[in-house]
Amino acid sequence: MSKKTMKIAENRPVGLPVSIGEPVQLPPLPAWIERVKAPRTIQHCRKLLGRLISSFIRDEVDSDKARTVCYLLTSYVGIAREQDIEQRLEKIESQLLQNGANNETF
Repeated sequence: MSKKTMKIAENRPVGLPVSIGEPVQLPPLPAWIERVKAPRTIQHCRKLLGRLISSFIRDEVDSDKARTVCYLLTSYVGIAREQDIEQRLEKIESQLLQNGANNETF
């Protein structure tokens, strides 16, 4: 590929053809992404995000893939936080109800 053709390829979204019959090759994914299991904790999400950012900076992951994985991880973190807050609130409410019931019976 000539330098001019490579320059054109760099400015196009990944996967679109530079010219007819010549698709741009997607960069291979880093090996660690293939071994990742679904996150179970917020701490695991933070670790994955750190690795994803590092891989993106080193051009090991294309921007669309990085954006998608980042969106999924941040969504998971948001849901996990909401669930944690809900559980804590329910615990506080049940304690208040118990204390209220104990105070009414002298």
